[in-house]
Amino acid sequence: MADESKEDAAIHAKVADKAKEQQASGVSLQDAMKGIDFEDFMKDAKGWTEADKIAYAQEIEPGIFADSTDELALSDDAAAMNALAVEGLDDNEVTLHWKERGNEAMALGRTKKNKVFYRNAAGYYGKAIEAAVLAARAGHVDAELHATCLSNRAAANLYLKNYGSVRRDCVAALSKHPTNVKAYYRAAKASNALGKWEEGAGFARMGLKLDPENAELAKLLGAANKKVAEAHEKAKAAKRAKQAVDFGVAQLKRACAKRNIAVGPAQFMAGAQTYKSAAVVGKDGGMAWPVVLLYDEYDQSDFVQSWSEGTMLAQQLAMMFPLEDDGSPPPPWDERADYRADRLEVWVQEGVVEPFASVGEWRAYFCRGEGVQMGDGNDAEEVLAAAAKRAATYDPSKHPWVQLPIAANLLQTLQTPGYVVPSVPTLHVMVTGSAFAKSWREGKIVKEMEVREGYVVERSS
Repeated sequence: MADESKEDAAIHAKVADKAKEQQASGVSLQDAMKGIDFEDFMKDAKGWTEADKIAYAQEIEPGIFADSTDELALSDDAAAMNALAVEGLDDNEVTLHWKERGNEAMALGRTKKNKVFYRNAAGYYGKAIEAAVLAARAGHVDAELHATCLSNRAAANLYLKNYGSVRRDCVAALSKHPTNVKAYYRAAKASNALGKWEEGAGFARMGLKLDPENAELAKLLGAANKKVAEAHEKAKAAKRAKQAVDFGVAQLKRACAKRNIAVGPAQFMAGAQTYKSAAVVGKDGGMAWPVVLLYDEYDQSDFVQSWSEGTMLAQQLAMMFPLEDDGSPPPPWDERADYRADRLEVWVQEGVVEPFASVGEWRAYFCRGEGVQMGDGNDAEEVLAAAAKRAATYDPSKHPWVQLPIAANLLQTLQTPGYVVPSVPTLHVMVTGSAFAKSWREGKIVKEMEVREGYVVERSS
């Protein structure tokens, strides 16, 4: 029968209430249950067969629909009868008695396909185990019988999917009788079900030493070995990936430090989600950067995936915008067609974020750019979001804007004193002398720069 649904639970409650109502009038519980019209209560239980209903009734009160005295003897109501049946037996005979009751319940469970009988069987084997313990204390040790009872209870719990209990009973059984093949089999099966593949393989391997032709043990060993091999390969791959990340982070951090380039988290995490890229160090040691160009006048932008550090601003702009009177069309958003490569000026803003404060932040920056896991249990986005909180106190009026010389290359741009790359270099582009450029500068602290001796420095007055 399928797992109990809300409908089934409601039926269960109705049946129980009706039984209690009848029992209150002096009718026995069994008679009360037998007098219930299950069709009335189960009419909403879609898909239930007669067998399902009988099995359900057995779950409510095992034994009330017993087909034989043997089944009745397995119900909780017959416990007193069973207690009388064992009177006069010696210790190990009591153990055997309960073991047989467990075996009968197991057989009924397989025949009726009803888990109630497996629960009953586990209970009877438990009584057998208790009896075996008492027998051992009295000096009547039968280790093999004790182990068999433990192994049998494990078999009942396998059907109930109580895999932890199965493993514990099997280990106990093997400590008392190390040649119990069934205990090895059940321990292997439970271990595999729990995903403890190495343990499962170990149990199966030991069992096969005792019974080399056991096909079921061989099957369990094969499944476990396959999963163990997969886990080992996964671990190796994770180790290689972590080593690659370690190398990449160290290389990137070292390259930026050598160039006096400061890098920090994105100023706005929304932008960081859009441009998940990081600088790349080539085989020759040169660097290339993803770059965002913002055209504030039109609220437009461009993203350059890889801008070589040696490429000048003028060169890159000439690849993106037409030159004066060369006949090339302007960008579709350029309403006045005045965004020409030789008319443009470029700006960055100093210190809008703080540099990365830890190797972990550098690691997150690198891994997000490469699209790989950090390999240290942390999430790159979460680490960078935490780092970005340091930019939350940003006050634009306190950070100067720097007009870059068009002749500067990208490396010189990123080396600008006071500039911290906000994850992805961000350049503001506008038309020199335009009405927008003039109004944009109002109220801002501005610096005009020039290239001197290979570096971008503030222009001399």
